[in-house]
Amino acid sequence: MQRPAFSTANLVSPTLAKTTFVPDGVGAYVVTLTVFDGKSSSAVATTTVTASASNLTVNSTSYADGGSTPQGIARSNILFPQLSISDIPIGTKTLAITMVDEAQPCTAGLSFCRYWAVFNIPVLKATIAEGENLLVQSNVVIASNYPENIGYSGAALTPGARGGQHTYRLTVYALTNNFTLALGAPTYSVNSLDYGSLVVGKATLTGTFNFP
Repeated sequence: MQRPAFSTANLVSPTLAKTTFVPDGVGAYVVTLTVFDGKSSSAVATTTVTASASNLTVNSTSYADGGSTPQGIARSNILFPQLSISDIPIGTKTLAITMVDEAQPCTAGLSFCRYWAVFNIPVLKATIAEGENLLVQSNVVIASNYPENIGYSGAALTPGARGGQHTYRLTVYALTNNFTLALGAPTYSVNSLDYGSLVVGKATLTGTFNFP
């Protein structure tokens, strides 16, 4: 691993299939991966994590911030949006992602409708492909209002809600530790008060969807 000159950060269990590390200062950390089967080595794969003293940032190729959310992402049981997470704050150990809706009968603040939350995403997993199942990552926990779905549940129309335009707020959190979640707990039982003490940065991506 390449790191800033002052850094003493190291990969945890670097010879295992899945590893992580915690940035200990501002700068770029470059991690390379080579797979060896006892006979030959694979090509080298490289990823760069940039730690920042500023807040977290998130971008998506699936939809622009403030733009229209594609149906394949807005509807339930379809696709997880593509995300690129950067400016990860110093001390971040894991990432978390939540999706909420503030359209009636939901309201702003802690009364919003929570659709899903993903916790304990490794800090090295700063790029997420569209449709990716994050459950293949070690220790990742997903809380969903749609337990029959695996890996992702889109923001479907809330029971009792009116049609028309809904605004969905996806927030990425940088956490200083893993978040313990009761097995099978739905997202509506989890809000920022539960894990707020662990947050060192957050960024939000907003999208709209028109229901008939």
